Parts: sequence; structure tokens; C-alpha cells
Amino acid sequence: MLEIVPVNAFKDNYIWTLRDAKHAAVVDPGEARPVLDFLAREKLELAAILATHHHPDHVGGIAELLRDRRVPVYGPRHEPIPTGWLLDREGRPTTDPGQFLAGGAMLPLGGPQGYKGSALSFAVETLAAILPGLGFGVDPQGRHNDGAFLLAFDPAAFRPLAEFKADVTAFARYVKATPPAAGVTEVLYPGEIEYRTEQRRRREGIPIEDETWGKLAALARAAGLDPLR
Repeated sequence: MLEIVPVNAFKDNYIWTLRDAKHAAVVDPGEARPVLDFLAREKLELAAILATHHHPDHVGGIAELLRDRRVPVYGPRHEPIPTGWLLDREGRPTTDPGQFLAGGAMLPLGGPQGYKGSALSFAVETLAAILPGLGFGVDPQGRHNDGAFLLAFDPAAFRPLAEFKADVTAFARYVKATPPAAGVTEVLYPGEIEYRTEQRRRREGIPIEDETWGKLAALARAAGLDPLR
């Protein structure tokens, strides 16, 4: 029988594992020690590692987990990213997403000219990481820094709610009426394309390319599950 078991990590979070009587697969092992302790305590053999993305607090423990064992690691497809998103550890522009884990850095909003984006990034790190006491930076051995900051407004505290909603609707229509640039068929307001995508995928399903589906199927086999269909 397959169980999903959380393993305490980073003092305030979990690493999820899928286990049966003899084997375990681990998802996003940001730390190795909690996983190793879990495997030893439960007398389990590590069967597979699944990385959903390449943030250090999701992959920081993989190297240590692989030090004395050979197990498959399944992760997102490796495709070049657009120019202007990332620098390598020497500060050179790169389209290789793997350079981020090798000591590179993401550029702020706006790319090389994104001084306003750097201020926004600084504000987000301050409010979402430092304010709740989760530290900062990308050191996976430090305090867990995958924090969040939520700010709630009550529009009715500023003006009548019905008037506010009417003005937001008028603003959206104003944006939609903006003449599109050459080669663009329509101006979209924030969230519109996501809403349309959600509605289409509710009707038609979510597309998954063959490589990712194959990795999911391999992970299921490693965990002793029936083949995915």
C-alpha cells in the first residue's frame, strides 16, 4: 500500500515522500538530512527523486542524497530561457536555466535596465521573507525563505463599493479599447489570459508534453503504482 508521508524540514515546512513497505520516492528535497533520517528510521530504500522546479529550497539536498546511491531524478524539461532573464556566476547573460543553480542570478523585472524591478524585488524580499522571520537569499542550509506576504484592502473603507466596482469595470474597458501594437490582435488586462486558459483547459484538459508524462510515469513505476493512462 502506497502512503504519502510529510517529512519535517527547514524547521517550518515539509518534504513530501511517497512510500510503500520497502521503498520511498521524495519530492523536492531541499534538505538531505531529514530525508536520510526518515529513510534510516523507517528502513526504506530511496527509489526516486522528483524536482518540480529548480529553486534551491526544492533541490538543495539532491546532491547529498545521490552521494552514496544511484537513483533516478525526474524534473522539468530543459529548455533555453529568453535572453535577459538570467546571468551566470560571472555576470554574463545566459539562456541556460541550469546556470542559476551554479551560482547565477535572475535579473529584475525589466532585464538589464530594470532598476525599478530591482526596487520591487527588494520590497518583496523584505515583506515576504524578512518580515515573517524566514531569512533571505538562496542558501538552502539557512532558514527556510519561501515566505509570503498578504495585504488585504477593504474598498468600502475608502469609497462606496458599488462605485469602486463600476470604475474598475470602466477602467478594464478603457484598457481593452487601447489600439493594439502592430502584429498584436488584442490588448489584454492582467489576469485575462490566465482566465481564458483556465476556461479552455476545463473544457479540453491540460496538455502535458511526452517527456514530462514519461517522467511522471517512471516515477509512478518507481513508487510501485499502476502505469499512468
